[in-house]
Amino acid sequence: MELDDLLKGLLAVGYVLYQLYTAYKKHTEKKKPPRPRSARRVEPAAPRAPEPQPTAEGATPARPRPAAVLAALDPRDARRARLVEQTSRLLDRAQSLAETARVQRATYPFARVLEDQVVTGARSLLGRLAAPGSAEFVTFHEETLGELELIEAQLASFVAQRRDPALRARLGDADALALSCYRPVIGFAQAKGLELSSAYPATQLGGFDLSIWTGFIPTGLAPIFLPERFFEDVFWWPALAHEIGHDFLAATRGVDEGLRRQLGLPDEKIGTQPLQLGGAALSYDDVFRLFGGWFEELFCDVFGALMLGPAYGYAMAKHFAAPDNPRAIALVRFHVGGLSYDIHPPRHLRVLACAHLLERMGHERSGAELLEQWAEVHGDLPEHLLFRHDGGVIGLPLEPFAELALGLVDRLFDEQLDAMAGYRLIDIPGVGFGPHLEAETERVSAWLLAGQSPARADPRAVIAGAVLATRAAPAQASSILLLARAAIAAEGTFEHAVDAYSAQAATRAGEQQATGRAALREAFVLYTLLGQRAGLRGSRRPGDAPVPLHGAGHAPARWPQHALLPAPGVQAWRAARRRRPAMVDGRR
Repeated sequence: MELDDLLKGLLAVGYVLYQLYTAYKKHTEKKKPPRPRSARRVEPAAPRAPEPQPTAEGATPARPRPAAVLAALDPRDARRARLVEQTSRLLDRAQSLAETARVQRATYPFARVLEDQVVTGARSLLGRLAAPGSAEFVTFHEETLGELELIEAQLASFVAQRRDPALRARLGDADALALSCYRPVIGFAQAKGLELSSAYPATQLGGFDLSIWTGFIPTGLAPIFLPERFFEDVFWWPALAHEIGHDFLAATRGVDEGLRRQLGLPDEKIGTQPLQLGGAALSYDDVFRLFGGWFEELFCDVFGALMLGPAYGYAMAKHFAAPDNPRAIALVRFHVGGLSYDIHPPRHLRVLACAHLLERMGHERSGAELLEQWAEVHGDLPEHLLFRHDGGVIGLPLEPFAELALGLVDRLFDEQLDAMAGYRLIDIPGVGFGPHLEAETERVSAWLLAGQSPARADPRAVIAGAVLATRAAPAQASSILLLARAAIAAEGTFEHAVDAYSAQAATRAGEQQATGRAALREAFVLYTLLGQRAGLRGSRRPGDAPVPLHGAGHAPARWPQHALLPAPGVQAWRAARRRRPAMVDGRR
């Protein structure tokens, strides 16, 4: 029994010691971290473009943070990372410039374009850059960024010039004239449902010859570049109407193509291809083809003359004159590179076309004076157009070119144009230089010659009157231009016409009203008696057959069988063409 008791006691002691040891071990032992499970390595997924989040109507979507975009990109994609940085900087500049432009009246229109075009475009580009893209896509994004930077730079130049107080008023006067020429076009396009892309011309001084940037049309702006001496010479101002004609033709969908189709003209690329000189005889079609290249300039000359009347012709003759080199006015120039003709017709041909149009508009005396002035400057007027060929010059008779040009001018003036909702160009409300605008121009000219600034006059009448006054008194050219500019309420400023609210202006207005009623009544009677009857104009919808305007129907308007108004000169030239195989009469 003693042995059994001893064994039981030992077992009890061992059990107690084991419990104590287990408790001690749990209390003192540190817990080890779990061993990681073995798993297949997964490459990080390529970043995806952020999904657009719905926003309230009119709210601006949140801008992606450049740092987050860069972190999501592959570090090896240096081109894309550089694009993100450049786009981010562009976005910051555009937002800052838009805030600056929004606070001034003269620059407010540019704030909208900055936000709609540059800011929105930069944000969209950042979103696309956050997604993986091939080298082709990156190249496309680089081109997109270049376009946005170009728009931002041009708008920055507009804003900078209009923040200069002295330049702001000058540009505002030029903008006012441009808008005065453009408003009839805008109103007509809206009334007839024509798709006009641009709606706001804006001028900029310096850097280029007088020109318009039609490539800016998608932004809604029409930048017009002014030469350095624009504000020193009134004869530059009528050319703004010519540039508005360029924008109207380029920004209105289908007008250029429709007019060419109706007139039977080829496109500009075909029209500017050089003639094959020195070989076989040239045909009528060869000559007419050139007017496909010259059409836009001729159309804009017609538009400018309709807007400003004789003043446009006088300004054209002033700047086209080449008294030291009379041959230059008859030269057909090549485009840069020498592979095609320039789109500008010879100067002499343009002056002839303008003088003819003035006569058709009822300004016979002004048309004759224009040609007399042109002849005085250059002596004997050229009878040939000069074409460069094989290191020399070939002269082609002027007559067929002149008759074709005058025929196109007649058709633009007379015909109901399908591309313009069946209207004649002169019948577009506000386009024609009618009796009222002519009378206002003469009134402005008289006031300017008397050293007074006219009150409440249309900018078109102010500039046209200033041109007439300067021709009458060349020594007073500078003061006349200053008085004329004072009569224009500069666009984007708080100016109003000089004397518009003064007692002197009221007295003058009463005198004009007393003497002007009889003149207005006389002008209305003459216009009714001498103008073309409404019944002769015809009424048709686009697509109907044209109404004969001169007793003889036009030939079908297609190319190369051309449709021109019957003219003795054209008929005589056609008869001579049958007798003479070639038009080329010698090398000069």
